Amino acid sequence: MSADKPRIEDRSQAILQARLRGGGAEREACLLDLSSRGFMALADPAPPRGTFVELLVGRHSLVGQVQWSEERRFGVKLREQIDSLAVLGNEAGPTALKVAKIARNKPSVQARLAFSQHFARGFTYGILAAVAAVAATTMASAVTASLAPLTKVTSALAGH
Repeated sequence: MSADKPRIEDRSQAILQARLRGGGAEREACLLDLSSRGFMALADPAPPRGTFVELLVGRHSLVGQVQWSEERRFGVKLREQIDSLAVLGNEAGPTALKVAKIARNKPSVQARLAFSQHFARGFTYGILAAVAAVAATTMASAVTASLAPLTKVTSALAGH
């Protein structure tokens, strides 16, 4: 990248083992830095400028075109924006930025199941509390009704 043209975004420094496909035989490589739009890597020899390459880093495949190439170092502009944190953290799941954001915002099956169980438990306790309140009200009415004659006797004895 030229000195007069600033980077669109910062790159994350890394030293990650990788496999390079394209621009010659498949070979070992090392990912040196990464952003959502591109990366710099090291391989012997570096693929020539203009070559389409695939860099396999952990669980992820990064595909793009070589923008510059030196003896062993080269820079690649990626075919699509990626979630660089997913690559650096070797997270399972999609690498493509749009798909990764959607997947991150969607709760996992375990989280949805836990929420459903929590909701069902709360609903059950709510029903039990309502039944207990109705039973308590009914009992209070029954006790009040059974004590009414005693209240009349007490009033009569008091002279009211």
